[in-house]
Amino acid sequence: MTTFDERPARPLAVVTGAASGIGEACVGLLIDRGWSVIAIDIDAAGLHRGQTGPWAGSDVRTITVDLRDLRGAIAAIDAEIEADRPVDALLNIAGMYHETTVEDFDPEIALDILRVNTLAPQALSYALWNRFAKNGCIVNAGSQSIGVFIPDAVTYTASKGGLAALTFAMQGTAGDSGLRIYCINFGQVRTPMYEAALNEEVPYATPEETAEEVFACIEGGRRGREGIMYPFTSPPKTNR
Repeated sequence: MTTFDERPARPLAVVTGAASGIGEACVGLLIDRGWSVIAIDIDAAGLHRGQTGPWAGSDVRTITVDLRDLRGAIAAIDAEIEADRPVDALLNIAGMYHETTVEDFDPEIALDILRVNTLAPQALSYALWNRFAKNGCIVNAGSQSIGVFIPDAVTYTASKGGLAALTFAMQGTAGDSGLRIYCINFGQVRTPMYEAALNEEVPYATPEETAEEVFACIEGGRRGREGIMYPFTSPPKTNR
């Protein structure tokens, strides 16, 4: 694995799922901390809202692409990064949820879930593998669903279980190169994807709180070589 020893003034992060929820919060936190960001999402309108709203005047480049088209996504990302520019962080935040039931199982929908939630993080990580800065970082957005039975979410759960295993395997692949790889198995987070299913009686995190946890991984405040797949939920709050 090749790493870059010299960095430009601003570190560079690539963030998927950037138009809303956890991804959007991560972009906001990164630019507040002085980072350059390549923000990726299928939602062109959401990316435009970011560019013309909270991200205006910041070094944020956007890519509208469907992560089910992995070749297209990799080509689009490659075109946005200067040939000699190291990548300091890849945040694989994008996720897809859809019920997959016994009575109404659609293999194509199941394949789409697996492509976005498991294969895309691997494909993007490998595409950037030799472009990461020294002590670079990959953060994968996992889910506590891998340890909790959720009716009709079997494919989603399998995709997140695969992501946890993928993270562990990539940690081994990175070896002592300095590349740090994390998987955060999030609990309930108030995002557009989960809004309808959110249980208000159970403690949940905000996208901003989860973004802080992601940034703690980037800054080296969390373990990443031991294969730890740790949960994260917000402490109970009042007056919600």
